[in-house]
Amino acid sequence: MRDPSSCLYNLFGSLAGKEFADSVVRKGLALLFRNLRMGREIRGNLRRVLSYTRKREPEPAELDSIIDEMAGLYARSLINQFSFVPHEDHRAYEGKAEPELLPVLKGLLAEKRGAILASPHFGDTLLMAISLADLGVPLSFMSLYAEPGRPAAGPARNLRFISVGWAAAHCLRALRDNETVLLLADIEYFPDGRTMDFFGAPFTPPQGIAKLALAAQAPILPVYPVFRGGRHHLVCDEPIRLDGEPSPEDLERRILRSMESAIGRYPAHWFVFSDMWDLEAAARKNRQAFRELRFRERLDSWLGGRRGKASL
Repeated sequence: MRDPSSCLYNLFGSLAGKEFADSVVRKGLALLFRNLRMGREIRGNLRRVLSYTRKREPEPAELDSIIDEMAGLYARSLINQFSFVPHEDHRAYEGKAEPELLPVLKGLLAEKRGAILASPHFGDTLLMAISLADLGVPLSFMSLYAEPGRPAAGPARNLRFISVGWAAAHCLRALRDNETVLLLADIEYFPDGRTMDFFGAPFTPPQGIAKLALAAQAPILPVYPVFRGGRHHLVCDEPIRLDGEPSPEDLERRILRSMESAIGRYPAHWFVFSDMWDLEAAARKNRQAFRELRFRERLDSWLGGRRGKASL
């Protein structure tokens, strides 16, 4: 199923032209990020990040500049996402990224344990996934909802989308087969109540990634798509290996420190628009996400059955 906003964008683009639809997305996000409740949440997140990493309270003009940059980056990412059809050819994505992390990733895959790519909601993660798949890296990308088992086509034929609902078994199989899985590290769908400091305040750590790494004995590679100089640079931090029998907490802490470093350097790339440290609100958001997931699964199952009957 396509996201409703994606369907609306494509319908609007077919009527008014893609260029005009893109300009509406860019201008709309610039206003949204500055003036409404979302803008206040973004400003609060940035103030926490900058105060922690730069050891000073950011100036209002500094926050405004970062928010404007974030709106432009997110618009670029969102337009790519809206234009993306999972099971069609993706030649439009070819050559847009500099895969600087590829030598490190190939070195990990040479060890035959697969690799877990861990990234926050940072930059254009979809473009990163497609670009790596285009380069021949078998990759599974976990999202809230995806049709199980359906591959992409064309240059992204090595890409699989997996749903939260059935991701664990798929990820274990993929790692066993020396493939890669891309997981978002700044959201935990199944927290156990533990917290760790993230930018100096209690935060739910990436427990699922740590558990998967230990279960599969697979290394974790923190990855970040950075947009600079008109290109997407796919960069990585040092691999997190399982030497010395680390605990889940050890792995979680190292992932959080890596994300602090990357987000601190590129705060406009962190596409988080609510207070991530409000743990009660985050839990409510998770519950709402799973209600939507169940609804979409039931609706897609019903539509699939209708399509099947229509084809008889």
